[in-house]
Amino acid sequence: MNNNIGDILRKVNSENIKLELENGCLKLKSKTGIIDAELLNRIKSNKQFIIQYLKKYQNRNNLLEESIIPYNRDNIDKVPLSFSQERLWFLDQLQGSLEYHIPVVLRLEGDLDIDALQDALKMILSR
Repeated sequence: MNNNIGDILRKVNSENIKLELENGCLKLKSKTGIIDAELLNRIKSNKQFIIQYLKKYQNRNNLLEESIIPYNRDNIDKVPLSFSQERLWFLDQLQGSLEYHIPVVLRLEGDLDIDALQDALKMILSR
């Protein structure tokens, strides 16, 4: 992603403006109804790059949603482990794995970006 596009998207987010794709067209939605003229010009001059980025982001989210397939618990006794899980189990049997079980509590402050949280959890699940 172009640094310019990243700056634009950060500015759009900080001003509570939503950029959405509807049938391949870029749509702007502002909660206040006011969009800074300079920001609007930057969006217009980078419109194609923003559309490309949003399409790529949209496709990645669709792939993540499609790749997560829940197991039917009625048909199986246990869910198979991934290679990483098997390796952790082996290390635990060999020498113990206290390093992997250290609880940590973090207090986060500020506004919660629900979309970013959902994306992060989807990425963790897809691993």
